[in-house]
Amino acid sequence: MPEVQLTSEEIAVLRSTLSKFAIRGRTGELGVLHGLDRFVSTQLILKKSDRDALNAIAAKVGVRAINEVK
Repeated sequence: MPEVQLTSEEIAVLRSTLSKFAIRGRTGELGVLHGLDRFVSTQLILKKSDRDALNAIAAKVGVRAINEVK
């Protein structure tokens, strides 16, 4: 697979989007945080390997890690 090149604008959009994502630690459910840390589910369950991959992607664009909620 060829290497992907992103512009600084694309990276900024990814950064702001990924910073709003959250994962329920016990179930692996992906959701979005908004307001007063309200979790809204996307109805997507991630396996541990997928969670690790998502965190690796976030780190590459400058987001420390995807939030984990209880």
